Amino acid sequence: MDIYDFIYPISEKQILELAKVNGPCNNVVVGIDKHCFGVTFGESGDICQFLYVNGTIQLKGYLLQIQLAEKNFYPLVVEFTYMMTIEFDLIDPVDLYNALIKNFRSAIEIQGIQTVTNFDLRLLNEKFGENYLISAGPIMVIYYLNKLEFYQTIVGDNHLAIEADKNYVYLLINCRNGLFKIGRSKNPLQREKTLQAEEPEILLIKYWAAEKAFENTLHKRYLTKRIRGEWFKLNLNDLLELRKVADELNLSK
Repeated sequence: MDIYDFIYPISEKQILELAKVNGPCNNVVVGIDKHCFGVTFGESGDICQFLYVNGTIQLKGYLLQIQLAEKNFYPLVVEFTYMMTIEFDLIDPVDLYNALIKNFRSAIEIQGIQTVTNFDLRLLNEKFGENYLISAGPIMVIYYLNKLEFYQTIVGDNHLAIEADKNYVYLLINCRNGLFKIGRSKNPLQREKTLQAEEPEILLIKYWAAEKAFENTLHKRYLTKRIRGEWFKLNLNDLLELRKVADELNLSK
C-alpha cells in the first residue's frame, strides 16, 4: 500500500475555482480561515474523497480518494492526516483525522446508512455482549481515534510500576492546544493529577525510569520547538525520534 497512489495535489487554480462554489474554501482564499477540509463522494457513490486546503503561506491542497471497499480505508486516512500535519505544520493529526471522519460519517448517514462509532460499539459489547447490536438495515462502524491510545502507540504503552526510590521522565499532552510537556518527577501519575487540576485536558502519555540527563537530552534536542518552559510543539516524527532515543538508552518500558 502506497499512500501516493491515493493522493492527488490540488493546484491554486483549482482551489480558486472550487472557492466559487464552496464557502469554507472561499474563506481560506480570502484569508478568513487558515485551512478547510471536507468529504465528498463520487458519482457512483463507492468512492470517497477527503479534501484538505491550506492558505497559510500559499494556496495549496490535496485530495485523498479511496474506494469504500478498500481494506486499508482508515489507515490511509490516518496517513493522509499525518502528511497534512507535517507539510503544513499543524498541531494535531488526531484532531484533523477525527474532524474528517465526522464529516465522513455525516455523508454516509445522508445516504441512509446507519452508523455506530467504534467507541460506542466497544461500550455496547462490554455491557451487553458482541451480539447486542441489531439493525433492520445496513450499519457501518465509524472508526475514530482515541488521542491517548494513539500517542501511546507512537511512543509505547506504560507498563511500568512506580517505585518510590526512582526518578521518572514523563511525556504529557495538553489536548486543548496540542503541546507536549517533557518533565521529571518522582511520581508522574501524581504529577498528571496535579496538572489536571489546572488543565483537565492534560493526559500522561508515557514515562521512563530515568535521571535528569535524559530530560536534558530531550530538552536540548527539541530546543527549537520549545514554546514555553517544558512545553514543546512536537510532531509525529519528533515522537518517533523520542522513542528511538529512549530505546537506544535501554530505558525501562
